[in-house]
Amino acid sequence: KLRPDITIIQLGQLSPWYEKQLVGAHPELDPLISNTKFDFPLACKLFASENRLYIYPWFVDFDNSWNKKCENIPYGMVTKVVPTDKVPNVEEIKKFNDFEFKKYETLFPPFAYKSGSTRTRQALFDIAEHINTRGLYYQRKGKVDWAISEYQKATNFSYDESYSLSNEGAIYFYQGKYQKAIYLMEEGTKRSQINPKLYYALGFAYGKLGN
Repeated sequence: KLRPDITIIQLGQLSPWYEKQLVGAHPELDPLISNTKFDFPLACKLFASENRLYIYPWFVDFDNSWNKKCENIPYGMVTKVVPTDKVPNVEEIKKFNDFEFKKYETLFPPFAYKSGSTRTRQALFDIAEHINTRGLYYQRKGKVDWAISEYQKATNFSYDESYSLSNEGAIYFYQGKYQKAIYLMEEGTKRSQINPKLYYALGFAYGKLGN
């Protein structure tokens, strides 16, 4: 059922068919979407100030698309777009997201995919991707310990998730803890999600150890 009070845009799926569906449900989006392109600054101006704009899925690259007028913040299973002068402090953001995550922890124990269907496995992977991206957000805010905690949650939530391992490994790499970084990245190569970054980073880490 559509919710008229919010506007959720799945930017990863922009296509002529999806554009038509979006504009049909939300005619006010018509000037924002053209030929699979999305006008981020205008969306920020029109909807973010009304708490109506949410993005799914969230790619970190989107952060550079708002002309510094808006910011993406993790908001449960979506990302909320907020004017930069109204962004809550990071402690409030974490408190809300920790509360939201507990719902999924209760429903799905670690590696629940082992006894679940393919759809369950995909659902767990989607949740893990959101947790991982939340870690990236905290890391950008200078909360490295929080970021590591999120990466570890994502790693334990879905055996398909590999980017959480490369992100945690990258932290240890830059801290000079090369063996720890290598261990995590090698674990990541065993995951189902194809992640070229792992092999690229492993080459650097091996090089630091003279291998």
